[in-house]
Amino acid sequence: MIISAERLPPQTDLSWLRVLVVDDEAQVVQTLRGMLRDMGVTQSHSARDGFEAADFLRNDEGVIDVLITDWNMPRMDGLELLRDARSGNPDLAVLLVTGRADRDSVLEARELGVRGYLRKPFSAQELRAKLIILTKQFEIARGPRPKAA
Repeated sequence: MIISAERLPPQTDLSWLRVLVVDDEAQVVQTLRGMLRDMGVTQSHSARDGFEAADFLRNDEGVIDVLITDWNMPRMDGLELLRDARSGNPDLAVLLVTGRADRDSVLEARELGVRGYLRKPFSAQELRAKLIILTKQFEIARGPRPKAA
């Protein structure tokens, strides 16, 4: 089911989301976490690369609802991270941040279960729209999540 960004409710609660932001550029991580905080997301974590993120996911299984990861990173790229993360959490929602838009790359990512893309550069509104779409997919797949206290 595809949910159009134009049909999103204006005030969707994102406070319950648990997010892991992965990027090798510290400024990108800081910016993304600031955007998330401004949207009401209080449970965000970060990792500097795919290896650090994979270790976090293995040690804190079940803690993350959404993985926001850069595609191009040294040591372990976003798709390698996704493959590793899927082994421990096949339902993890993944939002891939990329400058790539070629058809083969997009198809490869979709086959691995990427549920959304953010093409650099992107705005806070674009990030919010993608997260709202993911929350609607959570509700469809798992039933509504409880609201944060």
